[in-house]
Amino acid sequence: MHIYKEQEAEPSTGLMMPEPAPVASPGSGGSGGSGSVGAEKIGSRGKIEIKRIENTTNRQVTFCKRRNGLLKKAYELSVLCDAEVALVVFSSRGRLYEYSNNSVEETIERYKKANSDTSNASTVAEINAQNEYMCAEIEYMQRRETELQNDNMYSKSEMKDKYGSVSCMCFLQGE
Repeated sequence: MHIYKEQEAEPSTGLMMPEPAPVASPGSGGSGGSGSVGAEKIGSRGKIEIKRIENTTNRQVTFCKRRNGLLKKAYELSVLCDAEVALVVFSSRGRLYEYSNNSVEETIERYKKANSDTSNASTVAEINAQNEYMCAEIEYMQRRETELQNDNMYSKSEMKDKYGSVSCMCFLQGE
């Protein structure tokens, strides 16, 4: 396990890069083998379960800290990667917090345009697929109609041969 300490920023990125700190090996001094366990706990933070914080004060403090961290990360991403970033956060009380390296409105409009372009492309594909299906269905129905008309004509000709006329058949059914 490495324990990290901050070192000076690298000139190329401006980021603070962690540097592994030397850790005493289990056999070298300390309390005979349990030295590494204690070293792991130094500087490490326990993981928390992600669920709603019930205590209102603690929830508000956590919101402020995490919001500030999120805003800082958005800024860093925009500077380091020359990315267009817009961040919009509403607190549980409805207060708006935002960050953008350009205009939030312009970034949102750009997002809407990009999103509508992709949804239009899928809509066109869906319409084309529906069109193909409907054309195939119409073709099937037309063939079926022709088959049924042919069957009907064949049945009429059989009745005519057997009874002499279709009206005669109707007369026989009435009896």
